[in-house]
Amino acid sequence: MTNEPKSDQTVHRSRARVATAAIAAGLTVVLVLVSRVIAGGTVGTALPPDFPVIIDVSLGVPVIGFGAAGPVQRTPVIFLHGNNDTPFPTACNPFGSIHNFAQFFADNGYSPSELWGLGYQGDQCDLITSPTNRSGLTHSTLANVPDLRSFVEAVLKYTGVRQVDIVAHSLGVTLTRECCARTKRTTSFAGSWPSTARITGSSTAHRRR
Repeated sequence: MTNEPKSDQTVHRSRARVATAAIAAGLTVVLVLVSRVIAGGTVGTALPPDFPVIIDVSLGVPVIGFGAAGPVQRTPVIFLHGNNDTPFPTACNPFGSIHNFAQFFADNGYSPSELWGLGYQGDQCDLITSPTNRSGLTHSTLANVPDLRSFVEAVLKYTGVRQVDIVAHSLGVTLTRECCARTKRTTSFAGSWPSTARITGSSTAHRRR
């Protein structure tokens, strides 16, 4: 048995603890770097070039949104903004905060091909020339139900999945609920939405039907 002075034993134990801590810190850094590599990357501000062109029923122009081509491992998420907003900042709207929410998902492991956003009220440039549109038909819930229905169908077909999650804010929640209710009464998509979309909403006042 080695008879080391207590001071030497203390030094050895201290060095061992420091070495262990250094290894643990190194592993933590490696894990963080690996998680960042695994994470999806940057969410864009456009739909893929080969994604179906969906015409906004009330505005008569192609809808705007974001998404990406690529493999899908998780249930794709569709993000819906609130009233008089956009899925990302535009020349006529500096907000588009729902895009930041989508980026949070990407930073935590989702791929951009699993994250989709729909601008169901256009780029908001119509409000500059026609401010009353804020409370007009083109910015209403009913006018945008066909746009959301078409977008969900397009994402399902494009990604090859059978279900999507919908994360909606404010009017986006109302729009989603109205779309679900009206879709149940149609024949082309009847009965499929309960199993096709899971919905999470925030900051809205609405009642169950």
